[in-house]
Amino acid sequence: AATVAQTGNKITVTIDATKAVPGTYEATISATDEYEATATLVITYTILPNTPPAAIKGMDNMVFGKGESVTVDLTEYFKDADGEKLSYTIESTESVVADYGIVDNTLTLSGRSFGTSEITLVAMDAQKEKATIKFSVLVRDRNVPADIYPNPVRDHMFVRAGTDGTYQLSIIGANGGTIYSNSSAASGPFNPFRVDASEWGAGSYTVVLKNGSSEYKTNIVKL
Repeated sequence: AATVAQTGNKITVTIDATKAVPGTYEATISATDEYEATATLVITYTILPNTPPAAIKGMDNMVFGKGESVTVDLTEYFKDADGEKLSYTIESTESVVADYGIVDNTLTLSGRSFGTSEITLVAMDAQKEKATIKFSVLVRDRNVPADIYPNPVRDHMFVRAGTDGTYQLSIIGANGGTIYSNSSAASGPFNPFRVDASEWGAGSYTVVLKNGSSEYKTNIVKL
């Protein structure tokens, strides 16, 4: 854990705490002149126990459009009590959804294709101790207020609004009759509202989603 290097009359002592267990140690430096006379210097040093890094707060789920980017200062989310410089790794359940990169303490995420991905961000110190944060990323079309999927529908239809809220939801058949209505459908980017479509007949339907004065209509097909 302790090494010595000499440059001229300058001696540099380097102590690498990662190569020894915590405790108090002595390092003895001996200097000998041309007449074989020797002097020694004893240096006492203490290696403290390592404190693992910690996640000081969670990261909110993120929503952005294809091609949009967001940067995050990771020092706001991870802390190392020993003052060590942390290294980071990132894993994604759906790598095609978002591109990501980490430079120093800055994380950059950008939307590649529509979809949802679970992100695992790991901070690691010199002793390989880790802290982890998990969050979700949704890349969606900003031009539409809600995603209605799957389309075609078999058993269940999901309504994923672009912003969290309570919506008035109606499903209208090809003959103009309303086959489903809910005036308080809670929906959001990470909280899609599920509708049981198993009893619907095959055909084309219109989905109407209202929030205040705004209204969104789209068509779906039931198989």
